[in-house]
Amino acid sequence: MKNPVVSVRIPAEIERAVEAECAARSVTVSDLIREALFAKFQRNGAGHLQQLLYEAVRTRLTLQHFIDQTQSVELTDGIREAATRDAQRYVARLRGES
Repeated sequence: MKNPVVSVRIPAEIERAVEAECAARSVTVSDLIREALFAKFQRNGAGHLQQLLYEAVRTRLTLQHFIDQTQSVELTDGIREAATRDAQRYVARLRGES
């Protein structure tokens, strides 16, 4: 069965913000709105976890975009390499590997 289609009117400034977020994340407007509604109305722990993951990814991408636009390639590559190493160490520690 197909999901129902819902149409809403939103202020132009929200539309611009939604379109910018979609472009930054390479997702469709439908996907973004569906994700936001799902996070808002899901009543179990999985929804909370998904919201936390969404916020972490959104923050990461915002910082990455800012760095890409304002810093040299050498600096951004160094930041990404350091972040990757730190993330790998963190995951290893969580697994009890270090």
